[in-house]
Formats: sequence, structure tokens, C-alpha cells
Amino acid sequence: ILGGFLPAILRDAFPGTSQPGIYRLSLAFGIACSAIGVPFTWRARPNGSGSRGNDDMGSDHEPESRMAGIPIALDKVSWASVIRDPIVRRTLARFVLTDGLIRLGGNLIVPFFSVYFVRELGASEAWFGTLRVVERSIEVIAMLAIAPVAARFGPVATIALSQLASVPMLLGLGFAPNLGVASGIFLIRGTLMEMTVPLRDNFMMDRLPPGSRATVSAAVLLFGYAIAFFSVRVGGQMVQSGHRDYTYMIAGALYTISAVLFFRLFRDHSRE
Repeated sequence: ILGGFLPAILRDAFPGTSQPGIYRLSLAFGIACSAIGVPFTWRARPNGSGSRGNDDMGSDHEPESRMAGIPIALDKVSWASVIRDPIVRRTLARFVLTDGLIRLGGNLIVPFFSVYFVRELGASEAWFGTLRVVERSIEVIAMLAIAPVAARFGPVATIALSQLASVPMLLGLGFAPNLGVASGIFLIRGTLMEMTVPLRDNFMMDRLPPGSRATVSAAVLLFGYAIAFFSVRVGGQMVQSGHRDYTYMIAGALYTISAVLFFRLFRDHSRE
């Protein structure tokens, strides 16, 4: 919420500052706030094997570190060993493909939601900031509520159907007639896309041997970042050239292809 009101506060504090300057100051403030968490993250790092009395479990067990009393398996598997395993290699390729399509489509539009709401729909920064807070709050509740749905229909169907259901919301958002309608659709779309993220991550971990989970997860993330660099650039150019409507249609098509592929590639595990 503070992020939404911050530009207005900074305008009053620094009169005469240009709009880009206000946004730069807001960004600097956000970076400073993020930096506050660094010491706490550093203090929470794994710090050894814990007490030997609790860890003497035999040589067949993976080495462990302890953070807040919780044993954490140390992943020392090399990239080469992951690539040599055909099961891991196939699983990695499937998740890179389906996740990559989502990132390719999402980064055409998601980074520019604030521009769309403020410049085209007439929302204030405070309105959009509050909207994002409400969205996150609903998503947290939905993430908790999705577990029994996944238990009933299986994780694969739940993930694919949730993603497909978000596509009409995405198109409705891109062609919304006014701010009120767009805000309501924005909350529904975000919830449908984000509420299955923990379910999807857990499903990916279950498909992998324990020793390769961190490596594969990092690989999927890195591929996603690489795709995002390209997609954001293309999306920005399309918005700037007046083709914003096409970005929503392309993103909707990519989301649909990703959902269908996810269901087809993992349907053998649909009840796990």
C-alpha cells in the first residue's frame, strides 16, 4: 500500500521534480527497504551440521545442514550428472517448455499493468498499489484453499484448468471498458494464475530425485529469466507502438498452449 501512495508523498516532499524523477526516488526507497532484510537473511543461513548427536544416522544418508532446527539436504549434484539422467533431463525439458511459455506470454503484459491502469484507465498510483495488496491477500487465501481441490481432481488437472480459466479474464482485462471492471477482473486473473504456483512447484519436486531438485529448479528459473529479458523488451515495443491489444491476445494464446501441453505431458501423473 505504501508503494502506491509513495509517488504522491514524494511529489509533495520534492516539488518541481519530474515524473521520471519521482519514480526513480520511489525505486530507490524500495531498494533501501529491501536492503533492510539482507542482515536477517544472512543470519538465517545454514551454519553447519547441527549437533552430532542428532545427525549420526549412518553413511547412507545425504549430508545435512540445519536452519532453525530443520534438516536441509545439501544438493551437491553437478549439472553434468543431471543432464546424464534421462528421467531428470526429460522432466527438466517439460517444465522449461511449459513454464517458458507462461513467462513468454506473461512478460508481454504483466510488467506494464501499472502503465495500463494509470495511463489508460485513469487510476492513481495509490489505487493500483492498493489493488496489488488486495490481489496478494486473495492469492494467499486461494493458495490455502486449492489443496483440497487438488486432492479431489489431481494436481495436473487443477493446475491446467486454473491456468485455462485465467485466459478469458486476461482478455477481459485487456479490453475492459472502465477502471472498475478492469480492477475486478485483475483480481480474478491474478488469483487464478498464482494460486497454483506452490502446487506446481511441489509437483515438480515430486517428479525429481532428491539430489537433483535444487539443480533443476535453478535451471527452470534461469531459463525463465532468459525468456523474460526477451519478452519484456518485445512487449514494451508493442505497447509503445500502439499494439497493446495484440500483447493480450498473444499472451492468452501462449497461456492456453502451455496449459494444454502441461496436461498432456504430465497426465500420467494426474492423480499423484
